Amino acid sequence: MASALDTPTRLARTPGETERQSRRGPANRERMIKPSRHILIGRTLGFTVTSESVEAAVCFHFGNRRRILDARKVYIPQTLTTSEQRSHFVSGVLDDMYCDMGSRTTTVSLTIEGPETAFRSIQLPALRGKSFSQALWYEAKRQLPFPINDCYYDSRRIMATDVNSSPRIMVSLWGATHRLVAKQLAPFQALRIPVHAIYHTPDVIGRLLVGLPGFAPDHNYCLVNVQKSRTEIAYYRGCELEFSHVVSLGSHFLSNRRDDTVYEYFAETLINEIQNSLDYYSGQSTSAFSNQVYLYGDLAYSDELVNRLNPRFEFSVRRFPAEELPLFQLANETIRSTVAVSLPAVAAAVNNVRLANLLPPEHKAVMVARRLDRRIFAGLGLLICLLGVVTFERYHVTAGQRIKLEAITAEVDQFRNSDLFVTYDSVKQQMAMDKAYLSRLTPSPSHASSLLKELSNLTPPEVRLFDLGLAREQTDRNGHLAGVVHSSATPPEVILAEFVERLRHSPAFSLITVDGSQKRKAGDGFDLVFQISFMGVI
Repeated sequence: MASALDTPTRLARTPGETERQSRRGPANRERMIKPSRHILIGRTLGFTVTSESVEAAVCFHFGNRRRILDARKVYIPQTLTTSEQRSHFVSGVLDDMYCDMGSRTTTVSLTIEGPETAFRSIQLPALRGKSFSQALWYEAKRQLPFPINDCYYDSRRIMATDVNSSPRIMVSLWGATHRLVAKQLAPFQALRIPVHAIYHTPDVIGRLLVGLPGFAPDHNYCLVNVQKSRTEIAYYRGCELEFSHVVSLGSHFLSNRRDDTVYEYFAETLINEIQNSLDYYSGQSTSAFSNQVYLYGDLAYSDELVNRLNPRFEFSVRRFPAEELPLFQLANETIRSTVAVSLPAVAAAVNNVRLANLLPPEHKAVMVARRLDRRIFAGLGLLICLLGVVTFERYHVTAGQRIKLEAITAEVDQFRNSDLFVTYDSVKQQMAMDKAYLSRLTPSPSHASSLLKELSNLTPPEVRLFDLGLAREQTDRNGHLAGVVHSSATPPEVILAEFVERLRHSPAFSLITVDGSQKRKAGDGFDLVFQISFMGVI
């Protein structure tokens, strides 16, 4: 049965174009765009539900550390002929797996594939925001094999190119019909299992290739998934899918095998299909090809098939070493033999990067709201824990201080009941009485003395005061000064004026007036006799 992935997608230049380009000089520059990562803590469940089986895997994430706890694959019995019987069986298996592996806080991812899915690699200008969304919608409408209103699509930037100084981006476009997405979500909705993301199976499996020994982002890799009724052959450049081919050759072909002839025919047919797709793909790509073809799925652990494929093929065929990848650890050895068989579910469970999500927009909005609520609750929980720690610490400090205070109080009470305290109290009372007696004997400074002290500080050396009168009962001016200014160089009037200004600027004197002055010759200078009235603080 052919799928929408049978249509090849041309991603690289043909050899002729490469030769012409090399003669013109290097004009194109390419830079791989790494997808952003999720910060995951806790369990993540991956499911893959097909018409033949149900796969599930659970992985515990703690930052970049990942540990696979379980991986299972349950085949749907052929005796279930009606769709109701098969749906009931699938719902029961999903319910059991979710109860065993998950919880209400578990992140659930689902992978889908088949003829109702499609992949295209397109090149767009380096746009952002609404312009990019409009260009992507136009390309999806033009290139996807489904009506744009009848499918869900999403994209991811995989490469930035500079074509003749014109920046462009390579985008991987993934699509799936509404019918397929609704069919895949139906059993989960019936069981009330929230699905957080729907990935395309080859896309999420490609993220495991980075753990292969000697992985190089510019090398091509081939993965073969042998299922019950079909085989999918996928080619990757690095970890990005470039071409996929599906043939109607599955493991059920070997169910009625009577001798080795059927096995020989199966191996020969599979080799021819791989060789044909490889010839087509290598003609479209100029990248180096890995010398390994990796096998996963139902016959991944069939050494008989691998031994028959290797002598007939120029490349080495081996089982995909999922259990040996350094990307994650295995919880126990019992699941080592099931990892490669249920590889899509394992890839979805261990994935921690942002891939194209084919979940319906309304479901995405619900998941975003739940994720936001979970972060808010986590933040509140962290805040409560911090407040609890701070409260406990303060309570511990307060309790210690309280114990010290009680000890000091006990010591004080013990001291108050001692003879020493009686002696101390009597001495203290005697000291208080002596202090009161001494304070009565000590004369308190008067305002007049403060006024005289201020006046002595303000009087210049050339001024000699010989009379000071204070009258406390006066309300207008309660004091007067009499003195003489003797000067031989500076006029005595200037010195007197400076002295009056000093008195006016002092807070102890106000209402300064010169009542009279008399100047006379005295030796080599002059004497200026003056009288001043003032209002002083007395």
